[in-house]
Amino acid sequence: MLACVTGATGIIGSRIVNRLTVKGINVRILSRKKTLLNKGVELVIGDLLDPLTVERFLLDADIVFHCAAELRKESEMILTNIEGTRHLVESIEKNSVSFFCHMSSAGVVGRTSACVVDEKTECHPMNLYEQTKWESEKIVSEKGLENCRTYILRPTNVIDELKIGVLNLPTYPGVVNRIKLLIKGKELAHLIHAEDVADAALFFFENENTPKGTYFVSCDDHPDNTVASAWKMYRELMGFTSAKKILSLPLWVPHIIRRATGNYSNKGNIVYSSQRLLKAGFSFKLGFKGAIRLVALSKRDRSGTTSLPA
Repeated sequence: MLACVTGATGIIGSRIVNRLTVKGINVRILSRKKTLLNKGVELVIGDLLDPLTVERFLLDADIVFHCAAELRKESEMILTNIEGTRHLVESIEKNSVSFFCHMSSAGVVGRTSACVVDEKTECHPMNLYEQTKWESEKIVSEKGLENCRTYILRPTNVIDELKIGVLNLPTYPGVVNRIKLLIKGKELAHLIHAEDVADAALFFFENENTPKGTYFVSCDDHPDNTVASAWKMYRELMGFTSAKKILSLPLWVPHIIRRATGNYSNKGNIVYSSQRLLKAGFSFKLGFKGAIRLVALSKRDRSGTTSLPA
């Protein structure tokens, strides 16, 4: 069995590669440059924009995990996120691939008036990244891939020990960061650990009877999943004395501020629901609290500190 993984050096793709190799599955990755590889991992140098490279990459593949995406450079988003996905899907059609997992983003939903977002919610992406990820989803869905079990995953804000998202506030924040907590504290943090996202991808591979389609991967249903609660928990796990209650303004305040500056966005209390994923039989090993705990403990281990001063 051969599994091909794009975006294998990213925080989700690298974890998928690790899980596959542990299971004894042969893995091939696509990268623009040489990179350190696990034992049993084959490297194809090139990118998704070259159809011939993609054909070589998918030769004899049984399984494909597509985790590659351009998140920052707008000049490359259309090529990488849309055309790259198109080349990959067209090549999958020509090969005997039996399983395909496309990593998308909860951001494709874009502007919505819904309080709870699920897989049936209409998508109206706002920025270029969201638009290109939505277009890539449509490429995957419209192709059909009848002989291939195809899944689209939409994780929320993915974190790990190196990419800690909204937790990246100083333990004792200065004036600017205190203002951020004051304004954004009551908004949902939408945190999900890369370990849980990788587990979800492997869950679909291992459970053949799971219905094909799109699934959100989030822990938004957790009652403490707010920016202020996440930061407070992270601070305490880092070894500091319990933070006092954090003062935060009502949710309508940051919403009005963004609209006044021309940056229209959804209200901060929208829940991206993982109920379909949970009903399929998946369970989060980390979840919201576990994600923060693992990030905090990893940071403490790297610093060589078992306790920090209060």
